[in-house]
Amino acid sequence: MLRLMLLFSGQRHEQLRRLTWSDIDKSQMLVTIKDSKGVGDTYLHVLPLTEQMLMLILLISSEGYVFSSDGGVTPISQTYWRDTWRLLEGIIPELKDLTPQCIRATVATELSRAGVSPEVRHMLLSSDKHGVEATHYNSHLFLDEKREAMKLWKEVLGA
Repeated sequence: MLRLMLLFSGQRHEQLRRLTWSDIDKSQMLVTIKDSKGVGDTYLHVLPLTEQMLMLILLISSEGYVFSSDGGVTPISQTYWRDTWRLLEGIIPELKDLTPQCIRATVATELSRAGVSPEVRHMLLSSDKHGVEATHYNSHLFLDEKREAMKLWKEVLGA
């Protein structure tokens, strides 16, 4: 699961937890994540799906909830990521001062280092939109740009 969180380019674990197979378009290789952070409407965050991501999630479930421990019937628990992180801390002591949110920071930093523009990084990570144009006028999904950033992220991971 942690590997998938990394491959999903640091998407928020709570959003991944609620992901269902109806959110995945295998023919277009896209996943639509419901981003309901903060107050207001739910924003639909469209993310390219790589072959490796699809293969790994098919090992977990093929219907219902994508991130599930019972074949898709229910989502993984809200404490799954925290419990997994604590287990890893016991095995890898260096993780003690890190949090799962560090994955998002690492993705942003490494994509910046790889030359991905701030705008594309924000779109890939579903960061807050700023300004009138970004919030209200620009409905471009940046799919090609996100796909390229996902390729670069895969190279960073050595996957």
